[in-house]
Amino acid sequence: MVAKAVGLTTYYQKVKWSRWDSKAMLIGSDYVDLVSSSGMLPILIPPVVNQSTDLDYLNLLCEKPGVSAVSEFAEIFGKLLGSLKVYANDLLSSLSGLVLIGGEDICPLVYGKPISKDVKVWNLTRDLFEIAITKVALDTDLPILAICRGIQILNVAAGGTLIQHLPTVSETGEFHREPKQNEEFNTDIFNTDIIAEPSSIVERIYGSTAKVKCYHHQSIDMLGKNLRVTAKSSDGIIEAIEAIDSRFVLGVQWHPEKSNDIGPFKELSKSI
Repeated sequence: MVAKAVGLTTYYQKVKWSRWDSKAMLIGSDYVDLVSSSGMLPILIPPVVNQSTDLDYLNLLCEKPGVSAVSEFAEIFGKLLGSLKVYANDLLSSLSGLVLIGGEDICPLVYGKPISKDVKVWNLTRDLFEIAITKVALDTDLPILAICRGIQILNVAAGGTLIQHLPTVSETGEFHREPKQNEEFNTDIFNTDIIAEPSSIVERIYGSTAKVKCYHHQSIDMLGKNLRVTAKSSDGIIEAIEAIDSRFVLGVQWHPEKSNDIGPFKELSKSI
């Protein structure tokens, strides 16, 4: 039996390798290995946005203070999303599923909020491209597994918003944070307790409670349309969401790829 092709989003950033020091589209091999081990064919999807002039202007708008850039940004961003729709449809028509991987914060202007002083790194190329393909995937009922940044992309694509800096809303928000320099990801500090909702995909994979490898700077605030919360951390932060009445849409705030946790990938494989 031929394996079903599943697309994985990629990072887009400047990196060094061999003799080169250049922008590149890349992904950790741990994501690819788990997709392959689950019986699916991994296909890497680079973020392609051809309207570079409009994108450059959006990046300039990000430098404006307060609310002054919000409405102008929304108009241009919406136009670019529309222009990507045909490409996204063509791209996803050849795939049986989609994996949205981790990465940087999402620019708050994307979901209509001024940029907090605590948000310092984002990538509008990824934001635009990944929201465009996620919208099409949701509209066409393409199975989706969304990981860390991916769950946030999923929520924003469905019309939701994000908490920009967890410590501002939760006394324990610091325990969800990104690792400091030289900290190892696999240390116990990144073990987060989650509580799953009954009859959810999360409960099917992990049971009613579990420990997961988790760190994140932002998290879900207002939930997007046709989504439901299916797991929270012990301090009440949303850690998983699923779509209502879909074939398979699962977003997890943790990093299953960092602990060789094949469960979510196996469930994606069963759905395609």
